[in-house]
Amino acid sequence: MRSKIYQAKNPQERLNAILALCDVHYNIPRDTLDKYAYEAYSLALQTGNDSLIALGALSKAQDYYRWGWLDSATVLIEEIVPRLSFQDPSTSSVYFKLMRLKAISKGGRMDYPGALDILYRLVNEAEKIGDKLNLAINQNSIASIALARDQADEALIWIRKAEVLLGESNEFQTVKASIFVNKSNAFLRLAQEDSALFYINQGVELSKQINNLPIYSMALQRKSELALKKGNLIEAENSLIELLEARKLTGDQNLYTDDKEALLNFYLKSGQYQKVIDLANTILQGTLTDPNTLDSKTLTNSINLRLIYFEALGKAYKASGDSEKYQETLEEIIQAKDVFYTQNSERALAELQTQYEVQQKENTIIQQQLDLIRRQRVAYGTFAALAIVILLATLLMVFSRRKEKIERVKFQEAEKFKAQKSILEAKEQERKRISSDLHDNLGAFAASITSNLEYIKDERLDDLGKRALRELQINSRSMISELNDTIWALKNDSLSLTALSDRLKLYLQRLNSSYPEIQINFIEEIMEDRILPAAEAFNLFRILQEAINNALRHSDCRQLRIQLKSNDSWSIEVADNGKGLNQELSTSAGNGLENMKKRARNSGWKISWQGIIGASGTSVRIEPTTN
Repeated sequence: MRSKIYQAKNPQERLNAILALCDVHYNIPRDTLDKYAYEAYSLALQTGNDSLIALGALSKAQDYYRWGWLDSATVLIEEIVPRLSFQDPSTSSVYFKLMRLKAISKGGRMDYPGALDILYRLVNEAEKIGDKLNLAINQNSIASIALARDQADEALIWIRKAEVLLGESNEFQTVKASIFVNKSNAFLRLAQEDSALFYINQGVELSKQINNLPIYSMALQRKSELALKKGNLIEAENSLIELLEARKLTGDQNLYTDDKEALLNFYLKSGQYQKVIDLANTILQGTLTDPNTLDSKTLTNSINLRLIYFEALGKAYKASGDSEKYQETLEEIIQAKDVFYTQNSERALAELQTQYEVQQKENTIIQQQLDLIRRQRVAYGTFAALAIVILLATLLMVFSRRKEKIERVKFQEAEKFKAQKSILEAKEQERKRISSDLHDNLGAFAASITSNLEYIKDERLDDLGKRALRELQINSRSMISELNDTIWALKNDSLSLTALSDRLKLYLQRLNSSYPEIQINFIEEIMEDRILPAAEAFNLFRILQEAINNALRHSDCRQLRIQLKSNDSWSIEVADNGKGLNQELSTSAGNGLENMKKRARNSGWKISWQGIIGASGTSVRIEPTTN
């Protein structure tokens, strides 16, 4: 592929050759990819072709990803993707590759929700156009995210969906190899080691067959892990060694060093101290059997890497009981640390300079993005400010109108209260005037009539006259009593239940002489006294008078009980042991009963009668509808 780049006769041929090389980015060293990815993007921009520009951007984004610059890869992808459509055959393939790389970049930052959001979208889009390859690729990527989140069952669901799509066809071998590795990983998480081993062996063979080094390396890692679990140390070691050989082919020194360290740690854990000693010494001396398999320059210059291998060597000497070699290794560690601390500042400055140069390349893209974002923010900010002003003006107008309405309602309520107060005051004055007039006028005349009747001598009257005289005397006394009761109620602003009870006792005393054959009992249980307005107290007194008179006159009773209770609420009951309530009583006392109901209704009370023909007695109960 590189020779085709050198043989290219014009920029278009060179661009096509570079894009072909970058398409297998996973199998070439990062330095090589970095060189050609930038050139590919530059040449593609010169063509003005959206499809070629997208492919050039894909090469550059993959280079960013290999170097771990995930944010830069995402920014570049977001700049290019809006020009592409998954439904356009000329851009569909690169569209799916760019979007999947963006999802993987988010997954690399452990932004799993963001990665899944993109992958689910890609699955839906691939289904719409019937693209089985990209559908299976992205379903398998969702399974990888599930494994990263330790959700092996969910991973297997997505893996099986991808397998159904691919079927038994020999196409799409790269996807199948990746599926085998993921499936083995899922079964390993579920402690199904035999199934995990079966699929990892298939993954190793297929990835080796198609020469895909990253998948092959992952498969070897998993195979080594499974062998170690089963106690097969030889197979675990062989898989690690084979993994190191695969890593060397990509020239990725960081991954290569990590894998060497993993092999040394494996030897230490498995107690193979001599192998640790041999491998560490070989690495430190820079002379393996095949000199081309090791970048000795990197080891010579990398003091921190030398420290890793010296420390592993020291642990092996100590564990094997070689105190002399262990002491020599400790001295090497101390010397290496001294050199490391001495050179650290110079190396840091060089690294900073390298990072600065790399960052300069990123700044152009980022600055363009920032300018676009800044313009968008200014526009959005203007619209938002305008919306806020309109909203505040609307709210101010609404609040102003509401305030005016509240003030108007308050004024109306105040006027209504003043009117009600004036009416109450007028009623109160009229009530006191009526009370005074009754006392001064009708009371005086009634007292005069009663007094004058005493002077009439009944000896001079016949039987009819005597009967009429007695009726006049009784009626005059009753009239005075009724007037006294009315004046008593009207002259007070309010009355307590205790005062009403005392008045009722006086009334019952007056009745005792007229009904000597009836036993009248009054029971008072006032735990909490209550205050009633004068009009309500008067209505209650009149209701009780009517109930008592009805019992005395119509029930043929021998006992009459009046019970007054007041605690959380109050109630009064008038009960007799007479002949019970019947139609005759209802008819004869019709106006009286209606007046009782009316007085109770006007005062907000409930009044009820209980009693049937032939039963023992009738009861009348008065109580408030609410407390």
